[in-house]
Amino acid sequence: MPLDSEILAAIGAAIGSLFCAYFAFKSSNIAQKALGTTKEMFESQQETTKEMFRRQNVIDLHSAWKGVNDIDPNDLNTCDVINAINALDLTALFWNHDIVLKDIMLRSFWRTFKDLYDVLNDCRECVQGKNVTCRDLLHHSPEIAVAYRSMEKDFGKLVKPTTINGG
Repeated sequence: MPLDSEILAAIGAAIGSLFCAYFAFKSSNIAQKALGTTKEMFESQQETTKEMFRRQNVIDLHSAWKGVNDIDPNDLNTCDVINAINALDLTALFWNHDIVLKDIMLRSFWRTFKDLYDVLNDCRECVQGKNVTCRDLLHHSPEIAVAYRSMEKDFGKLVKPTTINGG
């Protein structure tokens, strides 16, 4: 039984539609892959930018610590106490909000941060012109104590004790 031209035309149209659907599907997959690649590139670039930003803030921290002097509880200097607390506060802010790479902060600032925090925390002397103790000023910013505990814990992980085997 011969196929008449209408049936052949319908079969041809169906086959053509299948080819079109196939190529549209393939194009869609290519577009999806391209979109995925673009998204990955964007995320990678975004992460690189974030890392650069986090590294650049180290300069701000160094600047904040530049004018900080040791605190002598027996001979308090109001400006030194205020500068120290401001540096501790900025460092705590950067630490608690992950603004600077933490390993850099630990290596560069932890020992000074800790020493200054400990001196101020133990100081019960009133700061001239402030009518508050160093300890009170230190604890006006709860971020500082939070950062101190977290940095102390992370520094302990960073510094691994070594043992020497005898014999």
